[in-house]
Amino acid sequence: MQKNMNITPRSLTGKEKEDRANDIFDSFANYLCFCPKCRYLDKSNMYLMRAESRVKKLNEDGVECPQCGACEWELGYPLGTTTGFVKFPR
Repeated sequence: MQKNMNITPRSLTGKEKEDRANDIFDSFANYLCFCPKCRYLDKSNMYLMRAESRVKKLNEDGVECPQCGACEWELGYPLGTTTGFVKFPR
């Protein structure tokens, strides 16, 4: 069972993934880690770097989703939310 039943995770959109690959992101957003197969929410309210680190570690360690057994963790946002991806000057 998901830890917070009030949050339904969603994957990042193609545009959000593209922006992230180009170092464009919302530094104020709260990211989450979830199983894209069954939408089990592993952890929420994380800063981007921490969320990316957690997703990477779960995937590298082959951690299975406790709900469906899949080993595919993903970075996301709560369903129905949008974010203001911004690029900060270097």
